[in-house]
Amino acid sequence: MVEHVWRYFIGVIVIICIGSTVMCKAKNEKMNISIQQAIEKANIKAKQLGYNLSSMTVIGDVDNTKWKHFAGRIDLVTHFPALAEQIKGKEYFAIYYQPNNVEQFGGDLWIFTDRHTGEILGVWQGK
Repeated sequence: MVEHVWRYFIGVIVIICIGSTVMCKAKNEKMNISIQQAIEKANIKAKQLGYNLSSMTVIGDVDNTKWKHFAGRIDLVTHFPALAEQIKGKEYFAIYYQPNNVEQFGGDLWIFTDRHTGEILGVWQGK
């Protein structure tokens, strides 16, 4: 009798563990977006802002390499306080739009997309 109770108890524990793992995995897969999805969402926003994407190079990577290089040279809170507040504490993709005309000054664009929901967190437009 004790052996049957023990087996039942172990079985219940195994089912709970497997169920929890499957639910967590499904939730994480459902809530995380890829860099490609982030770029697609950012492209929509860029077009809404009036940018012609055929005349721009889009740069985005999972490590936000270009953004880290740019943001490492400035004090974000001082120079761009609204943007700093919008992305503070968030996990995001920083998608950069660079004009193809290298002689053009300004006209670049950063769009920040939440890594989990795909929501556009903020936008910074070069002048």
